[in-house]
Amino acid sequence: MAYHYEIGYNRTFFDELNLGGAIFYSDVRDKIQSEYINKKNSQGKLLRQFKNVGDAKFYGFELSAVWFLANELELGANYTYMDYDLSSDEDGKEVYLSDVPRHKFFAYLDWEFAPKWSLYASGEIQSKSLSSYNNDEKYYARGFGVTNLKVGYEPFEGLKINAGVNNIFDKYYEYTEGYSEDGRTFFVNLRYDF
Repeated sequence: MAYHYEIGYNRTFFDELNLGGAIFYSDVRDKIQSEYINKKNSQGKLLRQFKNVGDAKFYGFELSAVWFLANELELGANYTYMDYDLSSDEDGKEVYLSDVPRHKFFAYLDWEFAPKWSLYASGEIQSKSLSSYNNDEKYYARGFGVTNLKVGYEPFEGLKINAGVNNIFDKYYEYTEGYSEDGRTFFVNLRYDF
């Protein structure tokens, strides 16, 4: 069970700049997370298992900005800071919470550069985060930055064709240590809304 509380404020200035902010607090009961155990697989790697790590409290704030430079151009960004209080197991031992990056930043550009054509670029930056631990040894997912780009064409209303590349610079990154995300990938998709 979890209880989430958030209070925020959002305001648009001069019909072109939207600024927002929020603070949040989450009280999670019986949190489940993946942890290394003292057993290895046939390749000699430590095994993981899901464990109930007790109660956890998360808190932080978010800031956001969207700037409408023209009808065809929008820039946006948001930043999140998150922290937590250490949990403790039934023996009173402190439990570190995994996969909670302290800092996250996201920015994007959305531009209709010609009739029926659009360009969307985005970037994400995340600080390192504790991924798991075993006894006194801690394992971290490194901080990273990744950039994506997409071009869209809408030949007529309802039909949208997109082509792009995710992870343009082919960065190696992980949200959870040991589980890498895709490298550079290209895509084309077709969508029709009716």
